[in-house]
Amino acid sequence: MKELLAFGWVLGFATMVCTFASSYIYSSRITNLLKSKHPDVWVSLGRPVPFGNSIQTSLTVKNFVSSPGSYVQDSELFKLTDTLKLIKKIHFCAFAVAIVCFALSIVLEHSAA
Repeated sequence: MKELLAFGWVLGFATMVCTFASSYIYSSRITNLLKSKHPDVWVSLGRPVPFGNSIQTSLTVKNFVSSPGSYVQDSELFKLTDTLKLIKKIHFCAFAVAIVCFALSIVLEHSAA
């Protein structure tokens, strides 16, 4: 059982690392697409970059990713934002799996002692 929990924790952590990298790549693609094809929207969002935004800009971009159709009609942008939302959901699930497996392995370790 301990080995299975250790595997779950490592798998969850590895998935988190991969989804973090993927999130950066897709965020970069979204901001570059906005900057090149929709500069007015990019400026209205606070000139976002993949990392290093202010809290206000980050929240504005988060709202944009949640519903890009209210800002602009672009099928390529919709695909990118949909993929980014999926990546973030996978990241959250991997985080939950890693935490649960890690906590259970600690509990089992202490209960065996």
